[in-house]
Amino acid sequence: MRQTGRPTVLVFVGHYLPGCKAGGILRSVENSVDHLHREFEFRIVTRDRDLGDKTPYPKITHRAWQRVGHADVYYLPPDGESLAELRAVVQNTTHELIRLNSFFDPLTVKVLFNRRLGRTGRTPIILSPFGEFAWASLRQKYVKKALFMWVARLIGLYSPVLWHASSELEAEDIKTVMKISPEAIRVVSDLPTVFGAEVPGRPCAAPARDGLRVTFFSRISPEKNLDMALRILNRVRTKVTFDIIGPIENVAYWEKCRRLIEELPAHVKARSLGSITPSQVMETLGQYDVLLLPTGGEAYGHVIAESLTAGTAVLISTNTPWRNLRARGFGWDLPLDDIDPFVRVLDELGLADEEAHQERRRVVRENMRRLLSESSTLEDNRRLYSDALARGGDLRDGGR
Repeated sequence: MRQTGRPTVLVFVGHYLPGCKAGGILRSVENSVDHLHREFEFRIVTRDRDLGDKTPYPKITHRAWQRVGHADVYYLPPDGESLAELRAVVQNTTHELIRLNSFFDPLTVKVLFNRRLGRTGRTPIILSPFGEFAWASLRQKYVKKALFMWVARLIGLYSPVLWHASSELEAEDIKTVMKISPEAIRVVSDLPTVFGAEVPGRPCAAPARDGLRVTFFSRISPEKNLDMALRILNRVRTKVTFDIIGPIENVAYWEKCRRLIEELPAHVKARSLGSITPSQVMETLGQYDVLLLPTGGEAYGHVIAESLTAGTAVLISTNTPWRNLRARGFGWDLPLDDIDPFVRVLDELGLADEEAHQERRRVVRENMRRLLSESSTLEDNRRLYSDALARGGDLRDGGR
């Protein structure tokens, strides 16, 4: 590892590059590194394979630091997640700050358990739960999660940490579920993906039109509500090509969705394209007229930001930080209690001609370019790390 003189952040995350299936958590860590590597040295501890894969990434070295992009990465094999090995990684890696990504991931739990036992010192910690306390996510295996949260509060496993919420909505979830003092929470929006300067304004070449081009771009998991997207499409009257992009995380749920696909009317053509690599995301999103994502909850919603950057409008739920989209020229955010408004939007889009679609794309790109240029998000993220470092081991107790 290189000695740079910059403060070192030791990051634990379930999946990292060259993976692509873990969604927003992976993307958030990658974006933080890309934006902030000149000010902080990032050392990332992660698993040796992508989400759901049974084989490790090719051409990596286990249990050794290697340069990946702007960070040093340490890949753990399946037998490398023991308390003893994680304790050794923390003890043997120079760092001034730890960032944990996910509340429930065993990597997070074991790092905190080692600290609770006094084995790894009192380095300040930032914990980013990434929407895990939203009800849409929390209700999956709720009994098991509720029992774990009760035990964690009882033994003070998460005290003291600085909690990072990606939105005010997530901060409320953290306070409500974990009984956290507001003083222990920082609301800082996630950083957008770093793209080349030409991307936000670049017209995206689209294939020959054969109806409205719609995509669902997310992990196939109940909280993402692909089944609702399919029920919406079952009622549209316009001709639609619908592409589902993302890894199948929940096989039983996918079977439910597959049955809904079989029930779609003849004028709606749906297909599953699986996962794509990060380098393909922008070009792929640029091929569609709208991103349909009636998600049950997002702490940030990286694919929403990426879709808008590509010039593709979004049709999403109100359960994300991306709100008032129609007034902002980005698309539509609608409550999930009624699918009729979703259907109406798609039918209206289906009646638009190519010139109208291209004009909407131009407006979305320009509005997103303006938002990114005016955003204070980068400075807010710098301050998140700097504040944690300044407070050192004296972070407030995370519980009431």
